[in-house]
Amino acid sequence: MAEKDEKKYESLKAKLIKLQALADRGYQGEAENAKRLIKRLCEENGVRIEDILREEESPRRYRFKIGRKAMLKTLFTHCYAKVTNSEQMRYWQITRDEVEIEVTPLEYVDLKCMFEWHRANLLSDLEELQKNIALAYVSKHGLFSDRSNDEEDAPKPMTAERLRRLQAIFALQNNLNDNKFHKMIER
Repeated sequence: MAEKDEKKYESLKAKLIKLQALADRGYQGEAENAKRLIKRLCEENGVRIEDILREEESPRRYRFKIGRKAMLKTLFTHCYAKVTNSEQMRYWQITRDEVEIEVTPLEYVDLKCMFEWHRANLLSDLEELQKNIALAYVSKHGLFSDRSNDEEDAPKPMTAERLRRLQAIFALQNNLNDNKFHKMIER
């Protein structure tokens, strides 16, 4: 099978598997719609859902680009445990940021979706956290100018978002170390 056809088939299988899960566990209207869509897709593509589900029972090796950071590897391991309900993960290191694992195609689809969502969400939270921790550090150690610029020092309106951010900064400030900088040269 050509690579383009293989990708199309894998995409169709992933869609059919998700629809089958919805047909099995969905509510009345969702389940019925999923069954109709499965039937239509199978007829259009000349496949049988039974054959696809049988294929899905045997594990295969799949490649995941995780990243080099230890926290991303930890996140991936936890997503794997959640999807497979297993405490141990057997993997093959491909590159510094890529691994192969053996899972069923259904687990692959679930794991890929779960990890990609959580990875993006974690990185977004970390970016926000880095901004806040820098401000908390500056505040804790009083790294402000002694001069005042009236225009910049004018009070800003307190919005719910600004209050949330200030609370986050103060919470982080309490967790920073209490080391003090001492000037080497006095004036």
